[in-house]
Amino acid sequence: MALPLAFLGIIYVLISYIGYRLLNSVLTKRHNARRARELKCIDPPSLPSHSFLGIDHLKTALAADKNKEFPVEMARRRDQVGAETFLYSTMGSTNVFTSGE
Repeated sequence: MALPLAFLGIIYVLISYIGYRLLNSVLTKRHNARRARELKCIDPPSLPSHSFLGIDHLKTALAADKNKEFPVEMARRRDQVGAETFLYSTMGSTNVFTSGE
C-alpha cells in the first residue's frame, strides 16, 4: 500500500528542517571560530575542580545558597581564579561566569 502524499510531504518537511538546523549549527560554529581567530580571542581561565563532574562546585553553590551567601561564594571563586571572567564545569557542562564591579 502506498503512503499518502500528505504523509510523505510531512516527512520531507521534517527531514528538511532537521538538515537545515544541522547545517546552520555547523556553519555558525565555523563562523564563530573564524572570527575568534581573527580577533585573537583566547579562552578564559578555568576554575579547578577536585571531584568528578564538578560536584564540588555544585555542593558549595548549594551550601552558599542555603546560607544566603551565594554572591560571597561567587566572589570567592573569582578571587581564587584571579580573573573577572572564568570557566567552570558542573555536571558535565562548561559554564562561563563573568562579574563586574
